[in-house]
Formats: sequence, structure tokens, C-alpha cells
Amino acid sequence: AIDDMSPAVRNPLWHWMASAIKLWVLLLVLSGLFGIYIKLSGSHTPWMDLIYELISAVVILVALVQSWPLLHTKLKKNEIPIPLMGRDIFIGLIAIYVFMNLYFRLLGMMGIESISYLEHFQSQGWSFFSVIIMICIMPGIFEELAFRGVIMARLEKVSKPREALIIQALMFSFLHLIPAVFISHFFIGLVLGIIRNRTRSLYPGMLLHALWNFIVILEEHFRIGGLT
Repeated sequence: AIDDMSPAVRNPLWHWMASAIKLWVLLLVLSGLFGIYIKLSGSHTPWMDLIYELISAVVILVALVQSWPLLHTKLKKNEIPIPLMGRDIFIGLIAIYVFMNLYFRLLGMMGIESISYLEHFQSQGWSFFSVIIMICIMPGIFEELAFRGVIMARLEKVSKPREALIIQALMFSFLHLIPAVFISHFFIGLVLGIIRNRTRSLYPGMLLHALWNFIVILEEHFRIGGLT
């Protein structure tokens, strides 16, 4: 009888979407709770950032294991020649750099201040190397596994590639819960998704993501005097 069938069999759309939605909601809740705690406590320490990154990493790894049949080919050795992969990364980095500079210059003209990533690390005596790990390397790896990996792969099972590309970028932008960066991070999500589709691998996007975050903190490092 049809009543005895599992939800996944009765509704294959939900079967493919469930893990993507659950992962996104969990990450959204974690980000929201993290922001609420900072607001209520009035403090923002590197230890809080580390705890958030570690919990998020565990959640993403669990989802990765559940979606492994969809993702293992994108985590194998890249078959695209390194020069072509490097070209795509370089073009993607330039596109993000130009767009973000123009976008945040516009926000500055509107009186919206830019976000500081280094201030609380500097005040707590954390090294610049720790910032690289927590702001560049960890998000570069785990956010790509989540959005261009689990979420995008599952969206592709129920939608056209272009639709999956746009939806994952929207989900990526909303994860940051800061209205001022919705447009900028939507653009970043699009570029990273395109890189993933062109190279058929998650590794170039990880590198591009980490490189962009490194450029952001490097510019802030020289602007405020920086960390050692």
C-alpha cells in the first residue's frame, strides 16, 4: 500500500531537498544564535569564533557523509589542467575583487561602515596566523563543502543547473545574516558556483574562497596596523 511507503519514495523531490534544507537551517540557526549571544553579552572573542567554526564544521561533515555518493567525484583529483584551473581562479578572484571594492565603496558613500574582522583578535592578543586559519582556511574548506558541495549537488537533482547555481548563492548570502552583505555575498556565491561547474571540482573554489578572505584581512591588517 502507498501508505507504507517511506516519505522519500512517495516524494523524491523531498528526498533530495531534505538534507540541503536541513543543513542550511542548522547553519542559519548556529549563525543566528552566535549573533544573538554577541548582541546580548556585548562581547566578541576569538574563542567564540573558534567554537562556532568547529561546531559548523562538524555539522557540515555529517551532511557530507550523508551526501557522499553525490560528491565523491568532485573531491577526487582535479582532471582539469592546472593552468586552466589557475586561469579560472584568477579570473574569479579579479571579478570578486572589482565587484566588492565598488560595492563597499557605494556602501561607504551611504554611511554604512565596513565590517572589522581583526579588531577582536588584536585586542585578545591572537596571532595573524590564527586569523588566517579561522577566517580564510576553515571557511574556505567547510563553506565550499556545504554550499557548492552538499547543497548545490542536491539542488541539481531537482532543478536545472542554472537554478541550482542561483539558489545556492541566495542561501549562501542569507547565511551571513547581515543585510548589507546580501548582494555582495550572493555575487561571491555565484562566482564560486560557476568555478565549481567549470572545473567540476570543489578544490578550486576552496582555494579562491580562502584567497579572497585572505585579501580582505590583509587589507585590514595594513589599514589598522595589524597583528603579528
